[in-house]
Amino acid sequence: MTLTNKTAIVTGATGNGMGRSIALTLAREGANVVINYRQNKEQAEKIVEYINNIQKANAISFKADIFSDRECKELVDFAVKHYGSVDILVVNPGANWNMESIDCLNVENSLTDVNNEISPIYHFFPKVLPIMYKQKWGRIIGISMTLNPPSPSYSYNVAKQTRTNAMLAASQEAWKNNVTINVISPGPVKHIDQFDKATEFVNNSDEWINRENITPQDIAEAVGFLCSKKADYITGTEINLNFKS
Repeated sequence: MTLTNKTAIVTGATGNGMGRSIALTLAREGANVVINYRQNKEQAEKIVEYINNIQKANAISFKADIFSDRECKELVDFAVKHYGSVDILVVNPGANWNMESIDCLNVENSLTDVNNEISPIYHFFPKVLPIMYKQKWGRIIGISMTLNPPSPSYSYNVAKQTRTNAMLAASQEAWKNNVTINVISPGPVKHIDQFDKATEFVNNSDEWINRENITPQDIAEAVGFLCSKKADYITGTEINLNFKS
């Protein structure tokens, strides 16, 4: 295990996609994991139970809307109260999928998309960076999207690129205090509908080893790598993981 005694907040961790796989993978590597959810309490409790009882790691869940500054503070305070620190932050949820073309752009929806990608960054930085600066160690990872090729949604592409730029622009300042900030930008990724299959993938089952396309576990393994000592000097980077068309 490479992340023993480290505490990770994983936002948007209760769906069938990347967030859940990331949380399970960080727990596999020994981290204390705070499972953030906005609505799906049942799934959050299921993940916590698996981490605590099967993986023999530590996990707790907390309901928070990461588009709210107040609730982001409550989430960070909760993590510090239970585990004493925040060492790793994974920012996952963001824009909605709006398919208007530029000549029929819904301005309100498009501005909301940008806000939902960038507001968690602005909410979390002033709350977690002082903690990480004090301990001279931290890992912040944002989940964005590759634009090669771009998605068919103009506003989604712009919003994701806004998140990428906001995070990478902060990396040089954070690096002065040994805090790395990186972005993982996958292409389209299919969900893993079955919880059991997600846990098998976390354990690098034969089905995952022999996969023929990208899965949420691929993104989770990249997150695990960026949090490990092997990535101590990797910051300000965007890692693109693409699908086979």
